[in-house]
Amino acid sequence: MRTGKDSRSHKRIPRSYECFNKLSVIFESFRSLWEPCLVVLFVAYFVVGMEIVGWRSLFVPRAIHMGLSLTHVNILNLTSAFANFISRLTLGLVMKKSGNSSTVFLCLVILEGLSKLLDVFTLQFPVMLVCSFLSGIALEGMAILPIILGAELLLVPADFDILFVTLELMHGAGFLAGGTISGLIADTMGFNAAYLAIAIVNGATFVLVVIFKYFEKRRNHASDKSMVTSGLK
Repeated sequence: MRTGKDSRSHKRIPRSYECFNKLSVIFESFRSLWEPCLVVLFVAYFVVGMEIVGWRSLFVPRAIHMGLSLTHVNILNLTSAFANFISRLTLGLVMKKSGNSSTVFLCLVILEGLSKLLDVFTLQFPVMLVCSFLSGIALEGMAILPIILGAELLLVPADFDILFVTLELMHGAGFLAGGTISGLIADTMGFNAAYLAIAIVNGATFVLVVIFKYFEKRRNHASDKSMVTSGLK
């Protein structure tokens, strides 16, 4: 005769198998993410996270350190917030007109790099105002586009949740690293040095996006070639 303890353990066995099967499905889903273009995209989103949080954490302290009044600082904040809104509002239209999300991504990276260099070497409020607007547009778009690019390149649409979680984990890790490193640089070497470091990080983002476009082009070429071959058959 089966005891109550044996029956409880018997009921737990299917649950453990069910948990194991779910983990197996999750790990199996990760296989569709191990493509060169997606791996580069993950690294790029990590670097973008460093860049975004580095700028946001230094934006107001740098303005106050330069002696700007609170009114001017608030104007810079409002300009950046308005640029974020404009970026989200127009990004879909720009992508529809361009027809290539990775090209839009690359243009935003270039825009952000020019904005940072201009902001470092021209320390005047009107220039800072323009740079805050440009950075607000560029960084907001750079925060959204990797998710869109990943969804476009994903071979198995059902694995989008795994893709999204992986991207957000990389982005969050970039937030953590970017805030820490930019704060240390600003504390030891000054705000301009920290802004230069952000510009260097932007250069790394540029290189990663160029590599991403190369893998994307090679994959599209292979896909077109296979379609032509199958059509001839």
